[in-house]
Amino acid sequence: TQSTWGGWFKFEPAMLVDESAEQVLSKLRSPPLVSGVPFVDEVHRNKGLRTNEVLEIFGPAGSGKTQLALHFVAHCILPVQWQGIPVGGLGKDAIFFDNDSHFCVALLIRILKATILQKLEQHSGTIEDIVASCLERLHVFRCFNSFQFLASLKALPSFLRSRPTVRLLVIDSLSSFYWIDKLNETAAHIGLAVLSAVSSLQQSTPLSIVASKSAFFSSGSIFDEDAFHKEYMPRTWTQLVTYRLGVDKLPGPSWSYVGRGLSPSSPPAKFDINMEGSILQL
Repeated sequence: TQSTWGGWFKFEPAMLVDESAEQVLSKLRSPPLVSGVPFVDEVHRNKGLRTNEVLEIFGPAGSGKTQLALHFVAHCILPVQWQGIPVGGLGKDAIFFDNDSHFCVALLIRILKATILQKLEQHSGTIEDIVASCLERLHVFRCFNSFQFLASLKALPSFLRSRPTVRLLVIDSLSSFYWIDKLNETAAHIGLAVLSAVSSLQQSTPLSIVASKSAFFSSGSIFDEDAFHKEYMPRTWTQLVTYRLGVDKLPGPSWSYVGRGLSPSSPPAKFDINMEGSILQL
């Protein structure tokens, strides 16, 4: 499903709601969400992302943030099993906000196929069917300014009521329009309203949230944690973040990168992104 602002859903403001004991227990029973990338999943101690938890992927342009987010999407929309064979997914829906226009369905398909092949080597003929069923569980929103982004976020509670199987919300990127709005006095309040809407969704919906954020003011290497991460978002956002992952591209012509947990802290890990979009930890 793909939509832009003003599309096929009814606009309704996001609201905080009271939860029943049954809803709370349902969240606790919901399986955690993993990416399948070792150094990423080590950030949350391999326990997976629970509902209402927020992972921030922080790094400069071209550091692999979108690819990492797509690995979470893949594991969310992949089935739990296929014809009795475990696949390792959740079989749930995912929402992807493509604010930077970096989303590539061909890349996601390659990631899905690579993951499926690892599990179903003897059933390669069924891969296309599995991928098709996975893509039916993905909903992509393309926003081209903060007004569209805010309107879409405000409309999500209504959208989620019609699709209760949504488990993951990806925002790529949270900082897409932040500085444009910051420099425009008439739109400065929109950026804060966006963060408030994300906060409301985090508190009132059973979602895990993965959000990428560009590194604009990093003055050092990712190996120097304090110099690498320079916060510029207000507390409305920083208070929501459960885990923060830092990524950066290594110098040179190769497709080699480095990632590490920034909150909580974890040792750096080098990784490659191959032509299929799969992430290979070195």
